Formats: sequence, C-alpha cells, structure tokens
Amino acid sequence: MTAPANVRSIDALQRLGVALEVFQHEASVALDDLTMDLQRAIQWVEVDQREYWVQELRRAEAAVNEAKLNLSRKKMFRIGDREPACDEEKKALEMAKRRVERAREKLEAVRRWGRLLEREAVECKSGVAPLAQWVETDVPRAVAVLKQLTGALEAYVDVARLDATVEAELATLVAQAGPPPGGQRQPSPSEPATEPRGPTQSQES
Repeated sequence: MTAPANVRSIDALQRLGVALEVFQHEASVALDDLTMDLQRAIQWVEVDQREYWVQELRRAEAAVNEAKLNLSRKKMFRIGDREPACDEEKKALEMAKRRVERAREKLEAVRRWGRLLEREAVECKSGVAPLAQWVETDVPRAVAVLKQLTGALEAYVDVARLDATVEAELATLVAQAGPPPGGQRQPSPSEPATEPRGPTQSQES
C-alpha cells in the first residue's frame, strides 16, 4: 500500500507558477530590448554616421575646390611683378584639406566600427540564444506542469476531505445504532477481532 501524499502548501506551487510567468514576461521584454538596442546601434553607425560623413566629405572636397579657385583668382591680381601674398586664401585651402582628411578618417572609422558591431552582435545573439530558447519553450512547459500538478493535488485534497467526512459520519451512525441484538457489540473496523470461546468444562467431583 502506497503512503499518502504529504500535501502541505498548494499555494506555494501556485505562487511558483505565477513567479515563472512573471519571469518569462520580463525576460522576453529584456531580450527584445537587447535585440532592438543592437539594431539601433548598428543603424546609427552603418547608416546615420556613414551618411553624415559621406556628406561631410563631399562638402569638404567642395570647400577645397573653392579654396583653390579663390587662391588662383587672388594670384591673378599682381601688383607689378610681385605676386600677392594670398595668406588668407592659403590658410583657407589648408583648413579645407584638413577637413577632407578628417572626413576620410571618420568614414573609415565608421566602416571599421560597423564591421566590429556586426561581429559583436552575432556573438551576443549566439550567447543569449540558449536563454531565449529556455524562456520561449521550457518556462511555458514548466508553468503548464505546475498547473497540472496543482490541479491534481487539489483533487487529491478534496478526495481526502471527503473520505474523512464519510468515515466520521459512518462512525457516528454506528455509535447511534448501539449494540446488535444478543447483547454483544460488533467490533468496529479499527478494533481487533476476538476468538470465540468454547464451552467451559465442568469441574471434577
């Protein structure tokens, strides 16, 4: 005969199931946020920053062409045989060239960081993939098992209470009925049965 189940707190199982559902929701939101953050970072580097520095390089190259043109025009205005100093035009040309060089460096950095971010994003997604799989499949399965277990335990407790009630009512009815005819009381199911006694022998004279 199997031993009865020692059911003490079904509420604990229910709270565990609720906690798992809360964890699943929060973990799913966190994983989605992580994916969106990675996508935003890649978008910012590979699209926004790249487009900005491409346009900046074009503006810098246009500034170089304009500075060269201004310098050439300035040199055309000679005073006698002397060539004008053109200091401001030369400074403007040097600044425009440095601007071009800076834009090219930034554009190369954007390409380098874009490749690095793509690689890191792949590694990050691979790292959290087991957690995402566990949250998506194993946690709902565990919650379902806990609900089935809780339902089975509740049914067991109801049956146990019903058996106790029936036994108490049966004992009450037996007590109210009194002993059977003949004066000998029938033993209750919990009392051991007694062996019947044979006739007593008469004493020798």
